[in-house]
Amino acid sequence: MMSCQPWDKECWLKQQCNPTDFTCQVMKDEELYSYLIGSFCRDPPACTQRGRLPSELLYPIFEACEQESAGDPERFLNCILDMRDLIYESLNHVKEVLKK
Repeated sequence: MMSCQPWDKECWLKQQCNPTDFTCQVMKDEELYSYLIGSFCRDPPACTQRGRLPSELLYPIFEACEQESAGDPERFLNCILDMRDLIYESLNHVKEVLKK
């Protein structure tokens, strides 16, 4: 498989993914890429200023979860759910810290 940059939607759409290459499968899915990874941002001007697309932030999570899953799709999904919970809990903590 050739290597694609997280923000390169066209490259991901052309990928031939192995059955246990969950990162490739997720990044290759056009609907998921467009909706969740490639374009969503609560404040587009801020996203542009940050210089990072959501795909650049999520891709490392997908890769880490794929490695942890050892080819098991359920473990891959559970890892992503754990990361979601961790991010959510971190957000709540950040909100509390910023109130001080």
